[in-house]
Amino acid sequence: MLVIPPPLRSDRLSVRFTLCDGPIHVNCVVDGDTFWFRGDKIRIADMTPRKSSRRDAEARSRSAKSPAIGCWSC
Repeated sequence: MLVIPPPLRSDRLSVRFTLCDGPIHVNCVVDGDTFWFRGDKIRIADMTPRKSSRRDAEARSRSAKSPAIGCWSC
């Protein structure tokens, strides 16, 4: 059994997050799976489904018609 020791006291971080508003994003939350921490954007994968845009649907349609560009069923 693998035992992972607790983090050292010096390794612990504590920050307050606010909702992201404006052009500067530091320690703020964008939505349910995206936030900014110390100026780095972090997105948690497979957390919530994303709505695709019309542009995404058109790109998928084009690539399905042209296998040389991409193949969604591969």
